[in-house]
Amino acid sequence: MNSVCVICFENKPLKEFNKEHVFPETIGGRLCVHTVCKSCNWELGKNIDNAFLNHITIAYFRNVHGLNREKNRGIKNPLKHYNQPDDDFYFEFRNGQITKHLKPKKKVVTEHGVSRVEYSMDEVDFTEGKTANLIQKVANDFGVKKEEIEFRVDKNYYPSEQRLFLAPNNPLIMEAAKIAHELASEHVPDYVSTEVSKIYGQALKNGVMSKQFVVMASNPLLWVTISMSKIHWEKAFGGHFVLISGVEGVGLVAVVKFFNTALSYPLTQLLILSLEQTFMHIKPTLIVNDFIEKKVEYLNQDISISGGFRFPKSD
Repeated sequence: MNSVCVICFENKPLKEFNKEHVFPETIGGRLCVHTVCKSCNWELGKNIDNAFLNHITIAYFRNVHGLNREKNRGIKNPLKHYNQPDDDFYFEFRNGQITKHLKPKKKVVTEHGVSRVEYSMDEVDFTEGKTANLIQKVANDFGVKKEEIEFRVDKNYYPSEQRLFLAPNNPLIMEAAKIAHELASEHVPDYVSTEVSKIYGQALKNGVMSKQFVVMASNPLLWVTISMSKIHWEKAFGGHFVLISGVEGVGLVAVVKFFNTALSYPLTQLLILSLEQTFMHIKPTLIVNDFIEKKVEYLNQDISISGGFRFPKSD
């Protein structure tokens, strides 16, 4: 007896298939499908999962939730020696724990003969000793006594998650696309016969984001509004989740969220799986992968989703 792999779309004997963890095991993945052949499963691990797991964002949350490298898994911790000069933050790795800090920055502004030296730094670095050293350094640089320096502190709150996650990141989009594609193939069988599903399968197998794939997997003009009971929301925010649904005026869409964080880009990805009208009637299915309790729940009652496209305003 044969089956069709939802990645390469080839007919293969059932012995060529085994269970594929939709969310990687290393981030507490418990949800499995049996529709990916062994060869494609290996390709997904190499091209999609490894890049995702070693991404700075996911590595940070793996550490926060105690989901670091498992024995003999070969997944490195990229934060251990992470330092990128252009980033706003630096990471410290001590005793197996990672902390995130705002990188110190210096700026000198001179107006009307008066110079102002601005230092921005993380609160943990703002100690009495370091402050005294900075004041002395400014005094030395400008050839004045430190008593002549007017010192002022302005405290600002920087939402670290927002600042860290401003730019789109291909590994996160690719992983979300893999998850959405695999679950849509299982829960919406007609999706597998669409041309878009072939595009997703090929892109995931090769680990390459073509222009067409990017438009489908990360369309900035698409928006959705999700309504569900408070109990459902609490379960959804307790772990990773996937919501697959038809949306009137759009087609078949998926929302994929990683970790128990607020709905923030790019930890939450909204993907178009098909623009065909026939999928608009598909009822919402929310699949929650609770990585803390190590369980999976399927929720399809009292959930609604609506949406559309934001078209740019014409001049």
